[in-house]
Amino acid sequence: MSRKRTSKVRKQASGPRTVNLRASSGRVMWCRTKAGTWRAAKWLVFLAVLGVGVVIGKSTLQKVFLDSEEFALKRVELWQWEGEEMPRLVDHARLAEVTGLDPRASIFAFQLGEVENQLAALPEVKRVRATRRLPDVLRIRVEEREPVAWVESPRQRIIGRNYDHGMLVDADGYCFQPSRAMMEVVNDLPVITTGDRGKDDFVSGQKVKGREFLRALELVKLSKRYLAEAGWSLPAIGLRNDFSLMAKTHTGTVVTFGLYEHERQLEDLLLILDHARKTSRGVERVNLIPERNIPVVFAHAGGISKHRAHLWRAVWKQF
Repeated sequence: MSRKRTSKVRKQASGPRTVNLRASSGRVMWCRTKAGTWRAAKWLVFLAVLGVGVVIGKSTLQKVFLDSEEFALKRVELWQWEGEEMPRLVDHARLAEVTGLDPRASIFAFQLGEVENQLAALPEVKRVRATRRLPDVLRIRVEEREPVAWVESPRQRIIGRNYDHGMLVDADGYCFQPSRAMMEVVNDLPVITTGDRGKDDFVSGQKVKGREFLRALELVKLSKRYLAEAGWSLPAIGLRNDFSLMAKTHTGTVVTFGLYEHERQLEDLLLILDHARKTSRGVERVNLIPERNIPVVFAHAGGISKHRAHLWRAVWKQF
């Protein structure tokens, strides 16, 4: 028997062959659906148990910490940032007004960070640190801006030594409004009067930038150091012109200062006042800008004449 030959050759497909081994019968699909449902049911049971645990735990924590009399807030301690003294500007009434702390609440009923932020927002406060002292004490340490003078600006209707329309300034030149808690601290501070020369905008919480005002502030700080021990003070300082300041002593002497060299000028003033006291005379006015041959107007025993007194009250009102 003869065999037929052909020249046609079937070529096999290139690449690996794959075989689908996944069964797709109804029985197999039912088993897969059952397994998936069981896994989903287990997760639902787990989440339900977890939710019940959170609710129970929260209720337990509330009973233990928030509703327990043991952790009820019994004392709020206010201290200065360093030391064991009370703050001078922030008292308990001011604290309650700003933070709204409930004195009957639990010590865990408020966030320490929120209390710190509320107090730090006060212009008279530099920084705050609040801590809990278990079981019932809240301790707050405050670093305050120390006021050194009152501001008086007719242009902005700011009145010195006035708690409703007044403004205070610290040693760095930052302004802030007074509160009733400050009464005993700031009532006798000197007043810096800008008069018609005031160009600054005095804004609570912001620093003054005017050169003349900052030089007057420097004079306030130096006068406290130089004059206090001798029993003298400068309760009022005014901006006179671009190169001088005018001040009044507590005895009514009108003193002209330059914008600079205040240390030398205060030393000269002490010498003049001491000489006047030894010679039983008063001093009506003195110009401390010259280094030599300082102009001084003395008043003999009995004080300044009525004419002179009215004259210098008028001069003082000009600035």
